[in-house]
Amino acid sequence: MEEKEFNVTSYFYDSIELLQTSGNIVLHSKFVQVSEDEEDYVTQYLSMEYEKEAFNFPGVLPDFDAKAALWGAKTIFIASQLLMLRDIPEKEFSKLLPSYEHEVTIGSVLSCDMCLRFLTDIIRAAEDIDTYDGLIVILDKLLSQWSYSSIGRRFVDDSIEISNSELLKSSSMQILTVDRVVERKAQHSIPSEIREIVKPYIEIELNE
Repeated sequence: MEEKEFNVTSYFYDSIELLQTSGNIVLHSKFVQVSEDEEDYVTQYLSMEYEKEAFNFPGVLPDFDAKAALWGAKTIFIASQLLMLRDIPEKEFSKLLPSYEHEVTIGSVLSCDMCLRFLTDIIRAAEDIDTYDGLIVILDKLLSQWSYSSIGRRFVDDSIEISNSELLKSSSMQILTVDRVVERKAQHSIPSEIREIVKPYIEIELNE
C-alpha cells in the first residue's frame, strides 16, 4: 500500500493506535465523524501492524484484507463512542454500525480481529451501564459474523448464531482458536461449532 502523508489530528487514528498498543480506547464527549483520508491512514497503519502478526501465526499469514480491517476499526471506534453518547437515538445505531457486506476469508477474519477482538470488552462495558441497552444486541449481531473474535461471548439473544465458523477448521486457525479459547477461559461458553473444533485439543469436558 502506498504510504500516505497525514499531518492533521485524527481522533480515529489516535484511538486505533492506542487500542493496538495498550488495549485501551478513548471515549469522546461528542460524536466524531471519520473522513476518507482518516480511513486510508488507519488502513495503512493496520496493514503494517498486521505484518507483525506473522510472528505469532502458525503458518503463512494470509493476505491482509483492507476492507475487513477498516470495518473492524470503525465498528470499535463508533461502538465505543455510543457507550457514552446517550443523546443519539437507538434507531440510529444500525445506520452507524452497518453489517460487513463483503466476502469473508481467513485473511478477513484475522485482519478484522486486530480491532474486533476488543468488541467483547465494549459490550461488557455497555452491560455494566444498562443490561437492557439496545446497543448490546446490535453489537452481538455484528460480532456473530466473526466466530473467531466472538469466542467467549454469550449473546444476550439466544437466537443469534455465529457465522463463518468453517474458516476456523484449517490447521493454522485451529491452533489460534484453541489459544483464544484458553486465553479467554471460554471452555464452557463456546457454541457447538467451535466446541467441535477445539475438543480434540483441550482435555476438558465442554458444556453442550
